[in-house]
Amino acid sequence: MMQTENDLLELQRQLALRMADGLNVEATARLGLQIAIQASEMDSGGVYLIENDPRSLVLKTSLGISKEFIEIIYRYLPDSDRWNLVMERKPVFSNYDQLPFQQIPVLTVEGLKSVAILPMLYQDKVIGSLQLASHHEKKISQSQKKVLETISLQLGKHIERARQMEDAQKNELQFRELVDSLEESVLVIFFNGSIQYANRHLLRLLDYSQDQFVGHNLDEFYNSSNNQGFSDFLLHLQDKSSQTMLVFLSARNGELHSLEITATHAMWDYKPALSIFGFEYMRNAKDVSANQPGDVKQLVDLIPAAAIIINAQTFEILHSNTGFQRFFKYSKEAQSAANFLQLFAQNEYMRLITALRIKGLASLGGTQTWTQVKQDGTEIQTTLHIHPIEWGTMSASMVIIDPPEVQDAPRHEISENRYRDVVEQQTDIVVRFTTDGMITFVNQAYCDFLKKLPEQLIGRSLYDFLSFSEVETVREHLAKISIEIPMGESRNYLIDGEGNWRYLNWIDRGIFEGNELVEVQGVGRDVTEQVKESLLIETMQQRYQTLVEELPGVVYVLHAESLRPLYISPLFERVSGYNILDIWEQPGLVINSIFPDDFPKVKETILKRVGGEDLPHQEFRFYHSDGHIMWVQEYGSRIQTQNGVNLLQGLVLDVTETHLARQKIEYYAKFERLINEISLSLMNIRPYQWDSTVDDILRSIGTLLEVDRSYIFCIQADKNTLSNTHEWCATGISSQINNLQKMSITEAEMWFQYFGDENAIMIKDVSALPQEFESTRTLLQTQSIQSLLLVAMMRQNEICGFIGFDTVRMKKEWDDQAILLLRTVSQMLLNTKDRISPQKPTLSI
Repeated sequence: MMQTENDLLELQRQLALRMADGLNVEATARLGLQIAIQASEMDSGGVYLIENDPRSLVLKTSLGISKEFIEIIYRYLPDSDRWNLVMERKPVFSNYDQLPFQQIPVLTVEGLKSVAILPMLYQDKVIGSLQLASHHEKKISQSQKKVLETISLQLGKHIERARQMEDAQKNELQFRELVDSLEESVLVIFFNGSIQYANRHLLRLLDYSQDQFVGHNLDEFYNSSNNQGFSDFLLHLQDKSSQTMLVFLSARNGELHSLEITATHAMWDYKPALSIFGFEYMRNAKDVSANQPGDVKQLVDLIPAAAIIINAQTFEILHSNTGFQRFFKYSKEAQSAANFLQLFAQNEYMRLITALRIKGLASLGGTQTWTQVKQDGTEIQTTLHIHPIEWGTMSASMVIIDPPEVQDAPRHEISENRYRDVVEQQTDIVVRFTTDGMITFVNQAYCDFLKKLPEQLIGRSLYDFLSFSEVETVREHLAKISIEIPMGESRNYLIDGEGNWRYLNWIDRGIFEGNELVEVQGVGRDVTEQVKESLLIETMQQRYQTLVEELPGVVYVLHAESLRPLYISPLFERVSGYNILDIWEQPGLVINSIFPDDFPKVKETILKRVGGEDLPHQEFRFYHSDGHIMWVQEYGSRIQTQNGVNLLQGLVLDVTETHLARQKIEYYAKFERLINEISLSLMNIRPYQWDSTVDDILRSIGTLLEVDRSYIFCIQADKNTLSNTHEWCATGISSQINNLQKMSITEAEMWFQYFGDENAIMIKDVSALPQEFESTRTLLQTQSIQSLLLVAMMRQNEICGFIGFDTVRMKKEWDDQAILLLRTVSQMLLNTKDRISPQKPTLSI
């Protein structure tokens, strides 16, 4: 049975509704194929998708064809006839034996008679094809063709979205598998401390199951031995400039474990989160009190320069040597109450705070000069050398303070025996060598590292144990040490006694006689594992960031009160056309781009979310950077930081195509209701009701199609004149009917010449009419008409007038449905007029 237009519209509506259910790729393809077969009244078909390994069209799902046939047509490679036809991007409706394909005898056994091949596009790119077939001769009607083209367009969009979601889920699974394989701890928490994920290593370390740990708040496992409260700890993690810090967590048996952690901002289940990577700092945190920093104090006391130990988080001075006390004129008692930041001049505070916020404590070191203040108020220019160290349970740093010009050379003289006693107790490797590189002293750790005795090393060249590629770099580094710059930091790699490459961080300090550099002492720390883990963390963070940025929607975080963006994922640029930099430079840009009529609704939703109401999603219009209007669907929620700041976070999807398809379905439904209403109004009409009924009909179609005027013109009985017999005008639009009576037929000659085969004419822009139609353009412009659509009214195959509408306030373009509406209404009016007044052939009484 032939499908009616109503049936086809209903099928489209069903497809749009069911596609919104979030089906996977295969289910989406199968549903689309079922609807397409039903709409086309064919009996079989398949959906092909382009895959990359190897690149080919692969049959994803099929109905109504034999297994033997499927085995032959399962895959089409590039440059095959089927591939080339799909890549032409044009729908094909044909008999099977007339397709421009190489005829393969084995395929004819299937007995296919008719086919339809429709390419599926997504963002103007071919992603596959919808292919239908019939075992009987089948002619596809124009209405069916239009519906099939719409279905293929919808199907391409929904399949690609489903594929993106499947890829995102697969990436997340791969990410979790990779993280679970690490021998380091990985933890994901929301900003309120709620634990969302923990890898196997961390769960084993703390002896918890997933249920006992994930879903709880990190505060339950955060130990009081930490140097700050849990709220301050969370705030520190949320600070994007925060450095590595030490944290103590309680295991199930009560044992403490210390982790050296770094945190990065991430997304989890479309919500802002913190991804935390941790390395076990010591086997058992209960023994931390026994790990006193006495040896480090001794070493600091021996440094022949002003040196202090500071808490890396609070900047409290924990210890100072006599060089610092003498140079800055601080007593031991005054030092214990001092803070590192107090040592800087007031005019340095802006530069100091900026550097700390962006890059942390280590950024203060290097060759840059600082103005610092002694306790007596005297200002002095200094350079800083900053080194992270172990200081009990604290994250601390050693700061060595040097004046740019050092004249007090005797302060470099260190008691050799006293120095040896200290360095022999250190786990860091220590080596001393002359300016040409000859080794004069090594500690036991250095010997153990290279698996050699002291006598096998002393007297040899330092460069014998370096990679050839490292020699020149080390020479350049050591050449910079002078009386003005007596110390430097570097990193290189050595081959240890077992043949392994190892990375070492070095602190090299010059030893002088007068102003002459005679030797260099280097203290090195093996950082191979940290370097490897740092690279691994960077890779993990990049994977996590990639996962977020490959989501099919725009991820955002806003400040709830000001609506100022704090984070917007890069997809925003592709979706909206705006540059991300525009958002930071113009904080109101996003809000100002919301369609004005929709803004009150969006604002109300935001206020309700800030107030704690759960409003999962909303739809609204948004201006693209090029000016066109998009429809977006937004899923969001409120989060609150520990200090009470409200943030809004969520995901925004571009649903313009879905919304337009839904609008079209709604429009078709209104169209159908209007035709039914007009039919009922004309069924029992009396001659005296004619004019008022026609005016009502013009009002109904004008309102539906959002035009400014709708009207009817009739050729009079003399066939030489034309009159506007009926008119409806929108509010604020002036009537023209009195000015358009008994016009000469020659004034409308253009209409009759250009109605064409469709008996319709549409002018999108009256001002663009060519010179040959100047009189018509002038006539229309005197009525302020910008666009119009006319459809001829036909009686016995002759034009007896026309029905149409125009716009005054804006230019407009109409689709085939508008023409169909006018044609249907005009025919209904003519039939009714002939029925109630057969003696009067015009539409006026």
